[in-house]
Amino acid sequence: VVCLAFVWGIIFLGTAYGLEWTGKVTYVTMGVPLFLMVVLLIRAVTLEGAGDGIHAYIGGWELHVLFQHPYVWSTAASQIFFSLGVTFGMF
Repeated sequence: VVCLAFVWGIIFLGTAYGLEWTGKVTYVTMGVPLFLMVVLLIRAVTLEGAGDGIHAYIGGWELHVLFQHPYVWSTAASQIFFSLGVTFGMF
């Protein structure tokens, strides 16, 4: 209920007082979540065993595959261009 009241308050400030308050509300609604994400990222990385979890999530990079199997380069490049095409509204 408190979160709902907070959101309605932000909407009220954004619409009732015009562009001046909309800019101020935008600074808060964009700045606070960004700040909290940075704080939580720093906290998560400094926990014990965080390096093991990051390594398990990302995995090790096997760079020798790129030199032993050259078709991997073309597959990776086609995947990049396909992903970009979707974001640009092509294909």
